[in-house]
Amino acid sequence: MPRQLDIIGVVDLCDNVHLRRDETNLYDVAFDSEVLVPLYLSESPDSAVIGLLRPLLIEQLKKENDRSKENGLPELWALRLDPSTYIKLRNGTKGPSVSFRNWVDTPTKRTAAMKELCERWRDTGLFSDVCGPKQWRDELYPIYSDPFGVHDHPRTAGRKDELNFAFEMERSAAALFGVVTYSANLNIYDEVFGEGSERALRVWVPTRAHTKPTFTPSPLDDEVESFEFVSHDRLLEKLKQGLFKPNCGLVIIDLLIRLGYITPDNEPNFAKIINRLHGNFDYMLW
Repeated sequence: MPRQLDIIGVVDLCDNVHLRRDETNLYDVAFDSEVLVPLYLSESPDSAVIGLLRPLLIEQLKKENDRSKENGLPELWALRLDPSTYIKLRNGTKGPSVSFRNWVDTPTKRTAAMKELCERWRDTGLFSDVCGPKQWRDELYPIYSDPFGVHDHPRTAGRKDELNFAFEMERSAAALFGVVTYSANLNIYDEVFGEGSERALRVWVPTRAHTKPTFTPSPLDDEVESFEFVSHDRLLEKLKQGLFKPNCGLVIIDLLIRLGYITPDNEPNFAKIINRLHGNFDYMLW
């Protein structure tokens, strides 16, 4: 039988970033207290933090610098991993960090460097479960100095300077660098109102085709296997069985809250759910 979750349990499936920081390191509590290293945009300690790197990525970036030196090329990454090289972090403590080298100082240079890197990883089979040929999206995703700031872009702003936009990279590889990404979700629903306060909700729910390696359906590309027009009760049942992609589960919960089907009167964890639906990945600790 499928497992049964409550609504806060559905939130847990997606909102699973739980960080803590001591005087030297940042840890991912949810995954065996793995040490995470902040990724800065430049070598300056005042630079923006744009991502979090796991140990396996750190080891690969060391190899990338070695490869650059062997080929007579400048190193791409500034690795401050030894206590003697720690910088003062933005929260006042000292700790390890990684950044682009200062020569990679424009969005164009960063985009070109990341394009070469990610395509080479794809072609050599490195991290194939994340950015291999079957996972490759062929979509340049914009990365911002402040992931929660304005989402500007040179194409729309008409200029390249003084923008929050930092560079672009292959979307499938974004997870490797621990950067914040966004997506758009569309809910199509119908409500029937009866006498008094009675109403019935039905929502169109797509099932993704098993032949597709990723989750982002688009019109006429055979990514959706079927659509089902489900009732409110059936929607909750599927949700609590964990049958939705985790972030899509959050979108459905948000819809049910906005339409008044999940309320403080029928959901004891309502305040926690509201807070966690609009979390910020503990960004202040990065």
